[in-house]
Amino acid sequence: MELMRYTTDEGERVALLVAEGRKWLKVVLMGDTCLRKVKATEKKYMSQMDYPLPRARRKFAHCTKAFNGNTVRGLSKPLRAALGI
Repeated sequence: MELMRYTTDEGERVALLVAEGRKWLKVVLMGDTCLRKVKATEKKYMSQMDYPLPRARRKFAHCTKAFNGNTVRGLSKPLRAALGI
């Protein structure tokens, strides 16, 4: 699990890289309530950030809960496992 800065066409977003496979990457973007799959070729648009990972996971969990109405009921199990909720 790594904290990345992801540059897209819409701008830069902070992403938590959960899993990396041969063809797909599983990422959680800040402000999203889902775990996304992106192509592995998108890794060239990501750069690693210097920030403590446990603190980043707490911030992602807090932000995800806030966007979901302060509940974890509607979140998927893989997302909850990745964020430690």
